[in-house]
Amino acid sequence: MISYSKQFINNFSSMKTDPTDKPSHLTNWYVKPARVNQFELLLYINEATKLPIVIPGTEFLRVEPNIVFKHLLIVMMVNNHFTREKANQYLKLVLANGQIVPQITTNFAVERANQEYQGVLANFNGPLLDETDQEKLFNNLLNLSMQLAQSKVESVNQLLTQFMQRVQFDLQNPVPVTAKSSEIFREYAKFFGDHLMTAENPEFSSVVVKIRQLNGNLLDDFKQYLRDEAEISKVTATDALKLVKTYLNNYLLQIHPLTLVSDLTNLASFMASPLAQKSDLSLLEQVWVFEQFGKFLAKVLWAYDLDITKDYLRVLYEAQRSLAKAESEADPQLEVTQMESQIQQMLMYMLKKNQTMLTRIITDIPTEQRQKLKKIIDDVEQKAKK
Repeated sequence: MISYSKQFINNFSSMKTDPTDKPSHLTNWYVKPARVNQFELLLYINEATKLPIVIPGTEFLRVEPNIVFKHLLIVMMVNNHFTREKANQYLKLVLANGQIVPQITTNFAVERANQEYQGVLANFNGPLLDETDQEKLFNNLLNLSMQLAQSKVESVNQLLTQFMQRVQFDLQNPVPVTAKSSEIFREYAKFFGDHLMTAENPEFSSVVVKIRQLNGNLLDDFKQYLRDEAEISKVTATDALKLVKTYLNNYLLQIHPLTLVSDLTNLASFMASPLAQKSDLSLLEQVWVFEQFGKFLAKVLWAYDLDITKDYLRVLYEAQRSLAKAESEADPQLEVTQMESQIQQMLMYMLKKNQTMLTRIITDIPTEQRQKLKKIIDDVEQKAKK
């Protein structure tokens, strides 16, 4: 929903207004007037995360403000690993309806963010609307939006990550194995707002206890998955569960109350940590465990979402490659062997579960490379026949 005051009623006249429609905080954006020097601007503020998007003012625009807002937000989301399809899916929810609100609303958090952003804009002296090149103009607007975001938090990535992950939660429609798994997913999402809490906070211990209870339920389901669906391996279910439990209950909770859905890149830092190095499992065995855990999560939490699965595997394999390189500096052959195993496991997984991803990858590579790949496969088939 787009929430705007009466002064902009003509600029948003094409939007339908349904007073019975109650949007989520994440899909509600407030529109505020703003100014940089002599240029009028419109400032969009997301209600849930306070993420700002700056666009030219109504006197400068030749199209409806929402068209420019939509373009800039899609660029921002695509630059942060969203597919254009998912970005459009989110924008469809946002632009489905509008509402007229007072110029100064009763939403204290949004009004406070607006005042903070107005202060930054008042001191801004960089290039902006004087650009005649549309691409440069959009880049300037995105950069200004990021400067505003950084004024609210220590790192612009912090606010962006919060927004992107919250959107990911809302857009996912998990098709879990059991109703309990679906409930676990929703419960995990509730803790994202606590991800910066530290042990000095009196609520830290109680939040950690609640997360560990959720982890226990998930580990029970993972144990069942290992028994019924996981690939055959020398790694026992006990050892696999121990490793994943260490990751969920110890590593993720040692500084902040993080969960497995907080940030996929946490897995890479865990594998390089002393906690993982104390494991009795080898690097390849640990990778196997987290491959199985990723397949389990793809089923019970991600609804086989290819983008999330791809990101998870990318983090896992990059961590393996980095650690394998460190281990094998004195033995180049070991690195080659580990890389071969990694590529083989990745191909087997994609052929079995993610052929769509593999097709997309092969489609995107140059024709010459595809022909080389075909020749390699033909040669292997000929040797196999002999």
